[in-house]
Order: sequence, then C-alpha cells, then structure tokens
Amino acid sequence: MVYQPPIGARDLFPLDVAQKQWLEERLHQVFQRWGYHQIITPTLERLDTLVAGGAVNPATVIQLHDTNNDVLGLRPELTASIARAAVPQLAEVAFPQRLYYHANVFRRLAQGTRQRQQELYQSGVELLGAGGAIADAEILLLLADCLNTLGLNQWHLVLGEAELTRSLLEP
Repeated sequence: MVYQPPIGARDLFPLDVAQKQWLEERLHQVFQRWGYHQIITPTLERLDTLVAGGAVNPATVIQLHDTNNDVLGLRPELTASIARAAVPQLAEVAFPQRLYYHANVFRRLAQGTRQRQQELYQSGVELLGAGGAIADAEILLLLADCLNTLGLNQWHLVLGEAELTRSLLEP
C-alpha cells in the first residue's frame, strides 16, 4: 500500500478543513447577500459536455470510460456543468438566474514533458440569462465584496478587452 495521495492531490487535515470551511462560509454569505443560490453538479460529466463551446481543451480533462464505453471526464471547471443543468429548466425559471458553487475540480496539467493531474477546490458564481455591462459590473462588484469580506483589502484588478486590443493593433 502506498501512503501518499496521487500526484497533484492532497489530504485535508482538521486545520486545513477548518480554513476551507471558514472561507466557504464567508463566500456563502456574500453570494447569498447578492441573491445567488447554491448548485451542486456531478463530479463526472460527459466529455462532450465539458468541451462544448471550446473553452476547455480535451487534453486537460482527466478522462474515463463508462460501461457503455462513453467518454466521461472529471470536471475541470463548473461552467459547462451548470449550463447543462440549467438548460432543461429554461422555460420554467425566471431569468437572470444567479447560481454559486463550491466544488473540487480536476485538471491534467502539462509539466515539461510529463503530464500530471491536479485537484483543486473552486468557488464561483454563474449569472445566467444576463449579459452586457450591467452583468459584468455585478460580477466585478461581487468579486470586490468577496475579497473585502475575506480581509484581502490590498488588491488590484487588471482587465483586458479583446476588441480594444484588436483596434489598437490594426493599421
């Protein structure tokens, strides 16, 4: 028996768990204050769901095959899973829909010539059915509230805008 977790994973001992719970509780309060509701999605998803839209590179997904030989993946992030869960409810739910999560995510990261797995814990929000500057501003203000609530008062945010960059580079 090997007494080590796989490379890229770690055990959380009582102090680690207490710190994680402290962060989670404070973020939970902020998210709820902003009108967000918690969602929990499966750790395993169909690979095609995870890579839909092109935001996730299939090479970064830790993949498995089920008994039907369908390709599954451990979620590398939660946006695709939340979108998949929300689609069947589109006709029944008022928008915008504000959802938040705290969950483990898994990624295969290239390190030199070898690949290694990595397990991370991630919290975040999804604002579904809203777009534009007002939705962007809400997310940025929510981020500021989270950072301040966690006592991270000395922070700077650098934003880029692809269209502005393109226009500056055009002759």
